[in-house]
Amino acid sequence: MGPPLESFRLSPRTIQMLKKNDITHTTEVQAGTFDLLFEGKDIIAKSRTGTGKTLAFGLPIMERLAIIRKERGGPKPRGEGPGCIVLAPTRELAKQVSREMSHLGQGLGLSVECFYGGVGYGPQENALRRGVDVVVGTPGRIMDHLNKGNLRLDNISFAVLDEADEMLSMGFAQDVETIFETLPPENERQVILFSATVPRWVKNLASQFQKKDVVTFDAVTSGSMASTTVRHCAVRVPERDEARAGLLADVIAVHSQGRCEDTIKRGPSRAIVFTETKREADELATSGSLDGCGAAVLHGDVSQKQREVTLSQFRQGQFQVLVATDVAARGLDISGVDVVIQYRVPNDAESYIHRAGRTGRAGKSGTAVVMYSDRESRNLRNLERECRIRFDMEVAPAPETALEAAVNVALDNISGVDERVIKHLLPRAEEMLASGAEDTAEKLAAILAIAGRRTRLEDRSILSGEKGMRTVVVSGEREISPGLAMRFISDLARAAETESRVGLIRMCRDGSAVVDVISDAALGLVGASEKLGEDAEIKLRVASGVPQLKEIERRGGGRFDRRGGGGRSGGGGGRYDRNGGARRGSYRSDSRDSRGGGGGGGYGRRDGGGGGYQRRESGYGRRDGGYSGGRRDSGGYGGGQGGGGYSGGGGGGGYQGRGRNSGGARRSADFLSDDF
Repeated sequence: MGPPLESFRLSPRTIQMLKKNDITHTTEVQAGTFDLLFEGKDIIAKSRTGTGKTLAFGLPIMERLAIIRKERGGPKPRGEGPGCIVLAPTRELAKQVSREMSHLGQGLGLSVECFYGGVGYGPQENALRRGVDVVVGTPGRIMDHLNKGNLRLDNISFAVLDEADEMLSMGFAQDVETIFETLPPENERQVILFSATVPRWVKNLASQFQKKDVVTFDAVTSGSMASTTVRHCAVRVPERDEARAGLLADVIAVHSQGRCEDTIKRGPSRAIVFTETKREADELATSGSLDGCGAAVLHGDVSQKQREVTLSQFRQGQFQVLVATDVAARGLDISGVDVVIQYRVPNDAESYIHRAGRTGRAGKSGTAVVMYSDRESRNLRNLERECRIRFDMEVAPAPETALEAAVNVALDNISGVDERVIKHLLPRAEEMLASGAEDTAEKLAAILAIAGRRTRLEDRSILSGEKGMRTVVVSGEREISPGLAMRFISDLARAAETESRVGLIRMCRDGSAVVDVISDAALGLVGASEKLGEDAEIKLRVASGVPQLKEIERRGGGRFDRRGGGGRSGGGGGRYDRNGGARRGSYRSDSRDSRGGGGGGGYGRRDGGGGGYQRRESGYGRRDGGYSGGRRDSGGYGGGQGGGGYSGGGGGGGYQGRGRNSGGARRSADFLSDDF
């Protein structure tokens, strides 16, 4: 929280209006840019999403426009061009900015109009003929009005580009430059760029259209690019699309418990799910995966009228989940969004930051979740580094955990029920309690399930998402191996006279094992385990979550192999070559003992025997497997330190083609993959 409003050159009416909306202090970006903008400086402001950027430029601009109007001594002449233009990449953002600036303008006698596509030109043309102080719009519709001769920019004192980084990716770069070229000379106007990130195009734009003494304000460099009020979480899900979709509702239920401070005042929780494509958004909303939540879609194929209806219903809590593409990542001003789910790992840091910024706004807390599979784990780590955040790593919740979470959310919302509804139903509730029926508690439990929109529990593996399976944890006083886990389950199955067939088995870092078993057999196995008593050396329980997993261990290419094989923990080698190392060979970076295998001899040259071309599953390491295996006379000694695993060893292509000392570097990997 920054200084109070009274610290800045704001009119009493503006301060009074802001305080009515519970705004008494400025944010960092508002406090850091107000005087600069008020005094006429061109500025590039970089700030985290959700920190009040609209008010940051809106307050000083509207106050200055009011002063200019007063100096002229009268109302704006009919048909005169606007004094301020604000460009935004999406209709939703343009409408949000327009609402906030209109609110500011009411007390100052200033008019604001919002121009965007998908609606008729008539009302917009009429507004321009009457005369308007501020025009907020998308580049496409602004260009239309310029080409038609409806809009003149020769009176512009302030030109703002909001979310400037998004303009290039949405194809508006040329339009923006054309619009800026029609502005008055640089000594007669201010050009203000606000954005969460500042890519090269924005810098080039600044050099073209801003004054030489442009000021840069950066509230991001010192820490995370994301809002500090948002918790960032990564939930590992199975690879299959069907399994991922089946877990979405459970992830929403669990993370919607991270309630904002104004829960009691605003009622039901809200979640936004971001997808990469319109098709995926449609499929999620119609497949039945979100039937228990209530969901609607928002993307580019949805008409403007339907968008407005959908957003209005979402704000009112008529449904819980909004499934959207990036059309909704910018400019949605919806208070009380508890959780944002990114259905897949986004392609770049900018996308993640803007999506995550739909929660945790205006100082409220929120949760941003990324669902990722093993194939996306490397991209997730890259995202973590680029955004300068730390993800809380989690596994998908068990069905029972999601059920309890959904009911807890329903109980949290009791205070939001209309008092008249309670009075009307109170006699029925009292009648139920007074009846003394034996099944009263069961009926109450069923009512809670209905309130939580979870009337069925579908058995599903936490590890693989496979239906009809349950994941159990086998733990004991010693480390549990796959063979020991299977023997123990087999013994329990015989004792319980139930099915002993198992599915996926994974070892955990804490020495336990997680195993998928037939769902019908799970309770019988647990019961048989409990009969062994508390002192049993090995125990079995149904998993409510999965501990951190060990990396999958694979065999390497061998210690001494005349075919140019990998080192002791290295990958398989290629064929022997008289000049040393591999000719082609395997480029797998397998690891036998978690020491980060090297991809021995992998994809080497005829005269080199490469040190291993690292594949995705080999974890981090140098892309070329470290040193590329040497030249004609060295035959690929060791292969360097790249190949597999984080800091893992390279297998090498063999010493002068003979394989001697071909182990390469054998440093232990200090990063153990959690991928399954």
